[in-house]
Amino acid sequence: MHLFLAIAVGVLHFSAFIDKVEPSFSNPGGSSSSSSGSSSSSGGCPSSQFRCPSSGRCIARSWLCDNDNDCGDNSDETHHTCPIVQPRASGSDVADAATNAVTQSLSSIFSDDHDFLRRIARAESNDGRHSNTYRDGYHGGIWQVDEIGFRDTQDTSSHPGLTRKFEAIQREFNINWQRIQWSDLRKPLYSALAARLLISNKPAAIPSTLARQAAFWKRHYNTAAGSGTEQHFINANN
Repeated sequence: MHLFLAIAVGVLHFSAFIDKVEPSFSNPGGSSSSSSGSSSSSGGCPSSQFRCPSSGRCIARSWLCDNDNDCGDNSDETHHTCPIVQPRASGSDVADAATNAVTQSLSSIFSDDHDFLRRIARAESNDGRHSNTYRDGYHGGIWQVDEIGFRDTQDTSSHPGLTRKFEAIQREFNINWQRIQWSDLRKPLYSALAARLLISNKPAAIPSTLARQAAFWKRHYNTAAGSGTEQHFINANN
């Protein structure tokens, strides 16, 4: 592990990372080679990899949106590249990336949630794959944050501590949370941010075990108005 200077979503900050193994690709001559410091002479990369626009370097798609400037020009961390800021994006990789962006970039203001944020995505929408996730007229996104809950994430009168969190979100993601609309939550990163802010407004601490998290989720997140059950939460995360 070591620290390096990374540019994420247009904002400079420090990020710890584990050294990555360079992906390989087959060049036009048929041999396999590392993508480090090189580019495909055919001008493309395998579908499992992303081509850096400036250098032509091929990097693993799993490296996108991880707060590491792998391309050197930050093109692997921009809003245009990252699926976590694409409306209606779904899937485990998207939910993983959005969760990691929130928990890692905002670790200074949010305590360890014991994977609770990630588990909510599975229970609420199967990581956005449920057919009702992006239904007409509902904008809660992968984390299914309803409009009342979203408004609560902007209510500094009831939750004065939100102001410091807004500052961190502005610093890390260049997002002015008080100007965000509920409809923005169709973007996975925004849905994840809303969910984490909503959870942080609850006075109770997030439990560490799955069973207790299921009870916490039902009481404070899905609530009596929701159709979910504690067993559903457990089953979705087993």
